Amino acid sequence: MQGTPFVIRPVRSVPAVHDSRHADAPASTPPQFVPSPLATQTTAPMYQCPAPGDGSAAQLIWCCGAHEHAAEDMLFLHFSVQAAMEPVSTTFFDNTSAFTRWLFSQPRGSVTPSSIVIVGWRQAKPVAHAIHAARTGDTSLLRHDLQRPELSHVQPPGSDHPASTAVHAMIVHVPAPSQGSVRAFRWASEDGVRLTGLGIEVTFNFVALEMSVTGYLG
Repeated sequence: MQGTPFVIRPVRSVPAVHDSRHADAPASTPPQFVPSPLATQTTAPMYQCPAPGDGSAAQLIWCCGAHEHAAEDMLFLHFSVQAAMEPVSTTFFDNTSAFTRWLFSQPRGSVTPSSIVIVGWRQAKPVAHAIHAARTGDTSLLRHDLQRPELSHVQPPGSDHPASTAVHAMIVHVPAPSQGSVRAFRWASEDGVRLTGLGIEVTFNFVALEMSVTGYLG
């Protein structure tokens, strides 16, 4: 509800046994995600966990769907990276259309990519299509969306084509490996790379995801 911030807590209690995801989380302040202050705008994410400082921090962008431990994974990754390396902001989009609207509103061209996009297997292709559209201006692969803004203009005009975007890297996170895991690997190394121009990694557990993110940020 607008004007009423609410806290999204982990979906399962913290276990008594040691888990590396809990080691760096502050003990005195419970982690929280709050609605974006721009919650009435079409580009608004579902939840944000902002970084301290001047707003120049790297961004973790989640578009993974609501799998069982999604909220917990986001929280622990946010605080683990922030404690070990540098300030980081985390944003969660509840669907690929919301991610696409956000990406279309970001600068293109001579920009320094600062966002690592973490997607589920079901969200991988639509997100890759959005990145392809932002790079090339070709929106033919996107689903119809009346709320999607026009692409921002490439700055400066005449910059290299395809254009640079806000996205630095993309990770396909498959927390429950299945037969789809093979398809995810194949897609990431073939169509995913071709569409996004990015090296795409596929991870199957939190430790691998954490290593992948810190590798990109390091």
